[in-house]
Amino acid sequence: MKKANKWVILVLALLTIATFVVFIFPNKAGSENEAMVNIFEPDEYATFTVIDRMTSPKPDRPSFLQHYFHYNFYHYGFPYFSISSIPAFILRWTNQFQNTPLLMVSLRQFVNVLPSLIAILILVYIQDQFSSYKSILLYLILLTIPAIVQNNMWWHPDGLVFLLTALTLFFLWKDEQRFRKHFFIAAIFAGILTATKLIGVFFLAAIVPILLIQIKQKKQKFVEAMGYWALFAFIMAISFVIFNPFLFSFEGISRYAFTLYNEFTLISKGYDLVYVKGFAAAWKGIQPAYGSLPFFLAIIFSFYLGLKEKAKQKLSVLLLCWLVPLTFTVLFTTHFKYQYWLPSAIPAFSMLYMLFPDKEQLKKDKLWIKIARFAFLGVVVVQMVFFNIQNVKAYDAQLHREETSESIQFYHKAVEVLEPTIPENPNVYYDYRVYLPFGQPFSHNYTSFEMLDYNYIEEHKFDILLLINQRVKDYLNPNAEGVDQDKLESARVFYRGVRDNEIKGYKLLYEEDFGKVFIRDDWYEKYYQSP
Repeated sequence: MKKANKWVILVLALLTIATFVVFIFPNKAGSENEAMVNIFEPDEYATFTVIDRMTSPKPDRPSFLQHYFHYNFYHYGFPYFSISSIPAFILRWTNQFQNTPLLMVSLRQFVNVLPSLIAILILVYIQDQFSSYKSILLYLILLTIPAIVQNNMWWHPDGLVFLLTALTLFFLWKDEQRFRKHFFIAAIFAGILTATKLIGVFFLAAIVPILLIQIKQKKQKFVEAMGYWALFAFIMAISFVIFNPFLFSFEGISRYAFTLYNEFTLISKGYDLVYVKGFAAAWKGIQPAYGSLPFFLAIIFSFYLGLKEKAKQKLSVLLLCWLVPLTFTVLFTTHFKYQYWLPSAIPAFSMLYMLFPDKEQLKKDKLWIKIARFAFLGVVVVQMVFFNIQNVKAYDAQLHREETSESIQFYHKAVEVLEPTIPENPNVYYDYRVYLPFGQPFSHNYTSFEMLDYNYIEEHKFDILLLINQRVKDYLNPNAEGVDQDKLESARVFYRGVRDNEIKGYKLLYEEDFGKVFIRDDWYEKYYQSP
């Protein structure tokens, strides 16, 4: 192990602080109120309501503990919500919880940005132990991956998941395949990771090839290797249960199981519409988030160098074993989203460290390796330029998203044309991406994440409909396949009416590229046709 350089540590510390501060500004933008949070990131609003419930004042301690540990939103585990509750509690105690911009920037910074930065530092340490300029270069490269930048601009479990992944890898690396205390500490963190988000189970697959190598090299017998795997799994399971305390009740177990079943169904099939899966579909999402084909070739070459160098062989194998199972799942069994791949991709990207040359390595390298090393270094430099251009655009878009939001602009125009109806206290339906501040100027507002049909509209007797054109295009796309095809066909009857401005019982009042406003026939006659 190399000795850390204090100047390298100082530079990394300054870069980390600067990066943390830089993300404060876009993470505060577009958070004026809960409705604004909802239009930009519906997932954030869903988890916001959970934190609100968990931290709100309760009449007594048993009631508080009941609501805190049984938070009834088990899409993500207790570690995520318990850590998120810390800034929420602080703001409640200082009477700032209703300050939505401050609350959201606190959650985004301390639950996503900070864990991501620590995770990257851990990966850099594993590669170089903060011993040379290579640590600084690798840190800068990993910071500029667009997936990292994008993930740092919302509040979601993936920053924490990334940190727990890095900690698990750190202790597996420290163990050096001796299967002693660090191996079992890694199992604890893998359990916490699984409690947070189920991808931690892939560590059970990741350690199998490592154990098989031990058997092949006759360092362990098959029974011993199986024993280590079983013990790792057992410690993971215990850690998983401890860090998801709602599992100590039958109600918690049943709700969690029901949530997981629904999640697996939605992720594997899709939300209303069947997701396109497979490498070709995933590659379209991979390139903007993780880089071009030449960049991936540079990473593959880095692994080659790592497997070739004795001091890096175990680490290279470890990172490959973690990369492969999750990558296969993300590419072929689910609809690709950049954050799903982040916990395994970024550790693999840390192998770019192997491209950075030193005098001793250059002396040992064959000519073709020297040429390839510098060629791929050039590829990385060019890719970083394109990454940073992309990141600046993404940062600027996030910083000014409130001013440029079509949804907010649509809301203001809709309110203008609907002004005569406001005294009637109308019953309003709005698509969930339509900005509509809660309780003003309309107090009876409803939305749905699912497809609409005439039964839903008639059942709720809406006076006003605020609809987004993109949803109409998505559901009427002739190539779209419904998870429930009968349900999709029923919805298409309604959405054809929206497209053609002929919804039964409603008149079109206003339209623009973003959306349309419909109003009940009798209200239209009363407010817009009467002399």
